[in-house]
Amino acid sequence: MHRENNKATCRRFIQRIFNEGDLSSIGDFISPNSHQHEIENWSMPAGRSPERLADMIRLYRRAFPDLRLEIQDQIAENDRVVTCLRMKGTQNGPLLGIGASGKPVDVTGIRIDHLDNGKITESWFHWDGLEMLQQMGALPRLARNPQTAPWANKSIPLPAVVPFAAPAETERPPAAARLRPAA
Repeated sequence: MHRENNKATCRRFIQRIFNEGDLSSIGDFISPNSHQHEIENWSMPAGRSPERLADMIRLYRRAFPDLRLEIQDQIAENDRVVTCLRMKGTQNGPLLGIGASGKPVDVTGIRIDHLDNGKITESWFHWDGLEMLQQMGALPRLARNPQTAPWANKSIPLPAVVPFAAPAETERPPAAARLRPAA
């Protein structure tokens, strides 16, 4: 029953926060000291909080006003829930410096949540960001078959080989000296 409750919490979180955009209720789902790994390297204010996650979701909801996350599958074990998702929306607003393209996006992803006392305390959210950028027109399509790529038959000159000279023995301390712990 505990696993089913955790799965239901994650489903309600996705529906209410991502799909309905009810960011005022994020504290109902996210622990105050939660750690969201998906936003660690973003240039957002530091700290662990539901508000920081809400800021990231707000960025995506502005870029994709019709944002929808569909749950494809869900697995729970102990205090963790894995949710396979499909994210759809039309980029009608800017996203991290990428202007509105008006193009639809349809990508898959996975979310892993760790819950404690009915709230998410830690999460990982990964989606196919490369595919999303390609669908938005921010990156060119990559050739799946390198032989058919436009550059496949072009001869590209390689740089000249630069010899690497190892340092002279007098420049290097003996092996035993390199391994001694610092005093």
